[in-house]
Amino acid sequence: MNTRSDHRRRVLLATTGVLLVWNLAACAPTMMTPPDEASKIAHGMPSAPNPPVFEDSFAVSSVPIGALWNVFVAGSDQDGDMSHLWIVVTQLGKRSETESIPLVGPDQRAFSGYITIYPRGALFSPWENLRVEIRIRDKAGHLSATREQNVQMGFQTREMVPSQWADATRHKMGTILFDLVNDDGDFGYD
Repeated sequence: MNTRSDHRRRVLLATTGVLLVWNLAACAPTMMTPPDEASKIAHGMPSAPNPPVFEDSFAVSSVPIGALWNVFVAGSDQDGDMSHLWIVVTQLGKRSETESIPLVGPDQRAFSGYITIYPRGALFSPWENLRVEIRIRDKAGHLSATREQNVQMGFQTREMVPSQWADATRHKMGTILFDLVNDDGDFGYD
């Protein structure tokens, strides 16, 4: 026997079920697909991370003892939040040192410039090899790919800085003082 209360219960359950299915169907697209960039910005959500891009680098392959070594670098970041260059200078087989150079102002979005590495100390060997490894880090902690340059100290270079770096020669980004170690492990200062 169907009573009136059974009928009401079925109608209520059917209506609730329809409303529940309707609500889930209405929410499914927003719950299952990530929001687009415009939607994220409109709702104050952080956008997808974009790591910095190390676009290019250049350095001559040899310099005389006591000469400065300029390493040219160019990079960019879509988010404009690059914080610093992370640099490891290594005297091959002897020592390494990690440095950082902060990026400020327009350099946080894109830069093209040079870093001067000043190798200091009296050397007893006719040549030394230095390596510099550089990465760009942004404020979110993302790192670019590593760029590496090597130099042999003790020989005059015949290389010229390519014309693509002409503008970069006017933008010095920083100087790194690097103490060279002699074969006996001393820094070689008088």
